Amino acid sequence: MKLRIAILIILTITIPIKAQEYIPMLQDDNVWGLDEWGYTFDVGVSILSRDVMIIGEEIIDGITYKEISPFFCLWREENGVVYEYVEGGDDIIVLDFTLEVGDTFSIDFDTCFSSRSMYYDLT
Repeated sequence: MKLRIAILIILTITIPIKAQEYIPMLQDDNVWGLDEWGYTFDVGVSILSRDVMIIGEEIIDGITYKEISPFFCLWREENGVVYEYVEGGDDIIVLDFTLEVGDTFSIDFDTCFSSRSMYYDLT
């Protein structure tokens, strides 16, 4: 019995552990869930759940952006980083899937997505 446990421990230690491969976020069939919480005087704390999905695309200056519903943001994804189109300016980074444990990311509250107060507790 002790030998079996020792073999299992050795096998567990020697097997390489891998993270999930990155799945591009802005593929046409992707739908993801979003839970928001808020406080109102009549109900108290409430949670609103909704689906977020791609509802179209728009090409601006030769770059294809995906239109995100229900927020109607224009996003593009490049190498694990999601950018939002900003009229008359540089694109803003909305999400960065290339971050490692310990990295920090400052969120620009001028994006159309963050104006819905989604990012306040994002980790």
